Amino acid sequence: AADAVAALASVSDPRGVALGPVREWAERLAAAPRDTGSATAPRVRIDDETPEFGGLSLDAAGLAGPALARGGEPGDPATLARAAEFAREQRGTGQTEFAELLFAYLRTPDARPQVAARLGDHVDREARKRHDVDGLF
Repeated sequence: AADAVAALASVSDPRGVALGPVREWAERLAAAPRDTGSATAPRVRIDDETPEFGGLSLDAAGLAGPALARGGEPGDPATLARAAEFAREQRGTGQTEFAELLFAYLRTPDARPQVAARLGDHVDREARKRHDVDGLF
């Protein structure tokens, strides 16, 4: 929490993000971590709206997936980051399996364990395929 307070203090241009409530919550948490009980973090607001995963760009989704996994959600952050790389590579090709699964991971919290496992399988398969092709040349 103290790291969050320091990080938030250094943000000089929040670009429409309402950081006040987040800063206050982080400061309360840093001052008395045991007193927060079951209090949840405030919802981030941008230009008075709470962003939804469905409104994210592919690049933003590629950052959000691994961040959720690092925060304790199911899935391996490195695998989700690799899936995001593959999704960006597929952009404009008509193939969308990685992007679809990445957005499914974000939009359906109850299914995250299953989607993360499926993404992991797809990432492993794609990595093997690329390794096999590289071995040919």
